[in-house]
Amino acid sequence: MIAHDVPFELPDTQWTFDIALRDDVGALVVAECRRTTGPTKQEDLAAFAYKVELLRKSLGIAVAGIFITKTHHQIGAIKVGQFSGIDLALLDEGAEPPGFKITFLRYDPKREKSYRDIVLHVRPALMAITGSGTGSV
Repeated sequence: MIAHDVPFELPDTQWTFDIALRDDVGALVVAECRRTTGPTKQEDLAAFAYKVELLRKSLGIAVAGIFITKTHHQIGAIKVGQFSGIDLALLDEGAEPPGFKITFLRYDPKREKSYRDIVLHVRPALMAITGSGTGSV
């Protein structure tokens, strides 16, 4: 099931995630999507990581988090995401099916640099969206 703007009642308050994906066995992925013009700041990642960790603890299941933007990230944001188990992704402005690319970022502490870890070219034949896209997770 795919849903967007999904509210979750967590111990401190209700938090909303831009996207929530849950499969038939209950695995959960939540995502934050940002369309800012400047770089993503580490505070933005820390806030999202906090919400994902609360969700993990509250539900008692593994929850994957993805932070998607259209611009680059501050190196501190990449460090926070990597430490917190949050994947950082770049999606070009206006990208939509059929066919687009998603670039995932990582931080290399030995070189003190960020890298484009993988560029995923999503072709129409590889993507299938199922479900109504509405409802709660």
